[in-house]
Amino acid sequence: MSGHEELIKEALVLQASRAPSGERVLSVVRQPVSRRPLVLTGVVALVIAIAVGIPFALRPSTPDPATFPAAAAAGSKLKYGATWLPDGFRERFRASDTDGWGQVRKWANGPMTISLGVNSTRNPMWTDAAANIESGYDKVDIGGVTASYSRIDGGAKLTWIPEPGTVLLLTLRDVPDMRTVAVEVAGSVRPDGISSISTGLEFGRLPVGLASTSMQLSGVSPETGAGEIVASGGMTTLTASLSREPARVDGQAVVVRGRQGVYAAPVKDLGGFSDGVLAVELDGGRWLVLRSPQVMSAAGEQLPTPLGSSDLVAVADSLTVSDTPDHSWIGTR
Repeated sequence: MSGHEELIKEALVLQASRAPSGERVLSVVRQPVSRRPLVLTGVVALVIAIAVGIPFALRPSTPDPATFPAAAAAGSKLKYGATWLPDGFRERFRASDTDGWGQVRKWANGPMTISLGVNSTRNPMWTDAAANIESGYDKVDIGGVTASYSRIDGGAKLTWIPEPGTVLLLTLRDVPDMRTVAVEVAGSVRPDGISSISTGLEFGRLPVGLASTSMQLSGVSPETGAGEIVASGGMTTLTASLSREPARVDGQAVVVRGRQGVYAAPVKDLGGFSDGVLAVELDGGRWLVLRSPQVMSAAGEQLPTPLGSSDLVAVADSLTVSDTPDHSWIGTR
């Protein structure tokens, strides 16, 4: 698994807490399989929620003919940050649930990575965090709070509860003197509330049954920043990404946001189903890409997913796209 794939996979765990009625279960992290020539930035892996239910009805998918939103797209403030890092580490990745109750920040120096996850005990995955920390074998003190340190495959993690209802998870991979560094970084963690994620995108019209669930921004420099927002519900997931990486999609021509775009319908092959993909080049050499993954049953059969070409175009036309998202923090300390 590449470093970027690992970043996205960790961040998408955040979606597990976003089920409004408990209907979705985080069950599959699947990379799309496609024989089409396709290069996309910001979408490396997708969470597909499987649940029993009927397909969702859709709002009318006729695009608004006049103008397209271009105001500053909404972002999310980050709750915590590290004030000390080993030399050479630079921030490369930020992700958050839409409501901000699950967040991830990651710093890297070559293959070495340090990530800080902010989680809520409202999420069933973290309900027993206090008991797990108390039963931990290797305990350390972080600012007067007991933390649990443990080794994991290729790295280590440190877990503590800085305030009621909030669980912090510090994860290090391939870092020398891991325990010492983990304790020092954890000791430097402070409430933030100023740093933010600005993907440059915000959903407008969404199919009935879908709700905005998460956002993420990554890159190695401000120029390479790639933003992504995710909406999901039941068996359906929809992602929209914005980056300067050209999207090479082989499909039919469609009109998107008043421009010529391309839609590639899902195709079944020996590897499974590819995703439905809509791509269009915007001003300034930026590419807007929407994807609707195809869900497969345990028997390997395609489950009904209602998002087709006209649906993706309608969503794309109603997106708010910012001309000036804040990428200034990417590649900085």
